[in-house]
Formats: sequence, structure tokens, C-alpha cells
Amino acid sequence: MPIAGGTPVALASSQDFVTTIAVDATSVYWSAWLGLGDDNYGLFRKSKSGGAPTRLPGAYWQLNALVAATDGLYVLESGDPSGATGRVLKFPTSGGSPVVLASGQRQPLALALDENYAYFTCAPAAGSGLPKTAMMVPRSGGTPITLATLEPAAVTHPVQFVALNDSGIYFNDARQSPDTGEYFLWRLPR
Repeated sequence: MPIAGGTPVALASSQDFVTTIAVDATSVYWSAWLGLGDDNYGLFRKSKSGGAPTRLPGAYWQLNALVAATDGLYVLESGDPSGATGRVLKFPTSGGSPVVLASGQRQPLALALDENYAYFTCAPAAGSGLPKTAMMVPRSGGTPITLATLEPAAVTHPVQFVALNDSGIYFNDARQSPDTGEYFLWRLPR
């Protein structure tokens, strides 16, 4: 649909619970629920110029974020909520199976990229007292680096958003007590 308005055009139909959308120069990508089971989300691509949607390889736990870049499609897979099984994945622009950039993450939720790194946030296990974290991993893969840790005291909601500019990395969190709910926006200098 043109920014100035107009009639929307359906790109795909019969998609259940679409959780994420990303676009690049040639394609639109999204994740959708496939049905009941552990690996119950699929990742789809459709050319902006038309044609039928195609499903990318694999089935995944819930997909929480997609970012399209010139070197691939970056994806956060939440993993089993009972453990640290989340992953940061990169699908090559040429197609094929994803490359695992980071694994063993606890429900990664938000994703942003710069020229060298993928930045993401992770949630604590429910009732575990574990901190929430802002992380980064090289876009080529490697060991994730913790950028910030938010202590668990009164932190009740996941870090859901991350954004970048030349001077900082920005993310949010919420802290709640029996009497108040407070939301915070944090900045880490770059």
C-alpha cells in the first residue's frame, strides 16, 4: 500500500498467529504458527514482485524477532520456556538452512543489528531470580557477550525492545512492586 494511502494488497492468506515481519529489497518474511507441538512455528518468504510464499527450512519454537540485512535474515527463536534453549539464527540470503550464531539463550526477545554485531535481550526463567540481560554476538557467530544485567529484584517483565544508533544501545524493562509499576528505558554508550 502506498504511504499516501490506498487499498492494501494481501500477500498471504490462511496464516495463523503471525508473530514477526521483516522486509528487504526483494522479499517479505514472516513467522506463523504451524500447529500444536514443540517446534510449532515456520518461517516464510514471499517476493515483493508476487508469486506464492515459500517456507524456509525447519520448524521452530516461537520466533520473536526478524531483521533482514544484506547478508541474511536474522531470527530469534525463543526456545523451550522451561530452559535456556533459545537461539540467534542467520538464514543466508542465498537460501538453505540457518547458521546458529548463539545457542543456550533464555528466551531471546528483541533484536537489532549494526555492521558487526547482533544485539538481543534475554528473559529470566519465571520465578528463578535470574537477571535479565542485554547481549551481543558477532554477526559471523561466536561467544555471546553480556552488555548489561538487570538485577532480578522486582523485575517482572521481559526486556522486549532494543534499538541502536551511533551513540548508544537502548532497551527497556519494567519493574513492579505490590504498589507500583514502573517502566524504564536504558541506554548503554557505544
